[in-house]
Amino acid sequence: MQEKRIDGFDKLEELYETLRGKMHVDRYEMIDPKVELSDRMAVLTYNLKSYAGEALWHWNYTEVYRLDSDNQWKIVHNHWSLVQPQAK
Repeated sequence: MQEKRIDGFDKLEELYETLRGKMHVDRYEMIDPKVELSDRMAVLTYNLKSYAGEALWHWNYTEVYRLDSDNQWKIVHNHWSLVQPQAK
């Protein structure tokens, strides 16, 4: 959960390093994945359920890929958002 956008792989790696060993997921489910594809761009969207013990989190997930000059797909953007539980 970040207040501002993280720019660049190095900054993302720094963030992930601060989280190492602090998070644990027993299993996860990728639900309804969908890919929208063009010549050099692709967008992957899905819903995610992650389980840790008795806890369950629901997420919306989006990832954007670009085909680079080496013909490799590289992530250029991703976004996770925690789904708010419905009020009963």
